[in-house]
Amino acid sequence: MSEGKKYQVKYSGDGTPSTKVRAIYDPLIQELANDFQIDIEIITCHGNRAYVPQEMDFEKFYILAQMSPDICEVSADTLKKITIGGKEITVSGGQTDTLKLAKPIPSGMTVVSDDNGQELACVYDATLYFLNDFIHCHNEKELENSMEMFKYVLNEATKTPELLRALKSGAEEKGKRSLESALKKQFAERLKKERIQLDSASKIIDNYTQELTKASRKVISTQAIIEAIQRNLEDIPAALDKKWASTKKLEGGHLFESVSFQKNSVKAITTPIFVKEKKLWYQMGKFEITLTFDGNVRIMSMWPERGPQQQHPHVNGDGRPCWGNLSGELPKRIAESEFDVAFVEIHTFLCHYSQEGGPYANISNWPQATPEQIEMLKSEKVK
Repeated sequence: MSEGKKYQVKYSGDGTPSTKVRAIYDPLIQELANDFQIDIEIITCHGNRAYVPQEMDFEKFYILAQMSPDICEVSADTLKKITIGGKEITVSGGQTDTLKLAKPIPSGMTVVSDDNGQELACVYDATLYFLNDFIHCHNEKELENSMEMFKYVLNEATKTPELLRALKSGAEEKGKRSLESALKKQFAERLKKERIQLDSASKIIDNYTQELTKASRKVISTQAIIEAIQRNLEDIPAALDKKWASTKKLEGGHLFESVSFQKNSVKAITTPIFVKEKKLWYQMGKFEITLTFDGNVRIMSMWPERGPQQQHPHVNGDGRPCWGNLSGELPKRIAESEFDVAFVEIHTFLCHYSQEGGPYANISNWPQATPEQIEMLKSEKVK
């Protein structure tokens, strides 16, 4: 850790702790953030999944109060007392409302319980989920009990190999975890859709005998797709390094300054783009390209001198491109996780201008390249 650096501690969600509660919690959480060199965000959810971030940043450690992972069914319950290290603690106030996990516990999820097996929290995908609102305190006794519970759960949770690895991992490891999570989500979503297709086809067989042949073929083909996707899920560890390396090799080259993996997307920043039209060179500036794993592409200009109301002559103000003959190819590239190929194709698209089909803005709205820039472009062509 850089000397003197202080990592951030943030509270959000449905009602943040009072000043008095934070005065007790802040030093402990700040010490944890600095020790593990990671920002920490505590989110009070009260069972409302709307407070859980859609894209969890792997550069943060999330602690969620009164929430469970979305892979697990839960029911409302009441927490009256817990036993920690042989000491019985009476739970009161808002801390008594808790969630009860349905059995069996999903694979990959670790549950933290008290001495008597009372479930207090769980760890999943490097996130700590408290089943009750542990930080809900209205008096000294509730605050004292809250701290005992928090310290116990945190101590047990950070013993889990998954969470310990996530908190201690470096930037590259976090990036790979982002890609791993994205690939899992991508295949899991496909698996879910294909299972819906399979269920639909099976019902057709049950309800409509006259559709038997058609539905049977659909069942067979869909089962084959599901098996293939299942194999893809199982092969993620082996394919992870290859996907990571093929995409990250673009970073720092003459096309892209940076490439980074997010939870639901992969982003790249281009080097400055120039477009030649009728023997004149025009400056387009740099662009941020976002490929979401559901196949969508968003292109945003990072240059304030761009044309009015547009990101690029062939990209509208919302960042949606008019692909032309590329419209069917890019979603296919993204679906097959060929992110490096997709980025190169998009870079080529940004270096092109055509009046066919009517661009969103005429290229004359962008400034011409300087003589120095033109000489640079000519020298690059010679290379």
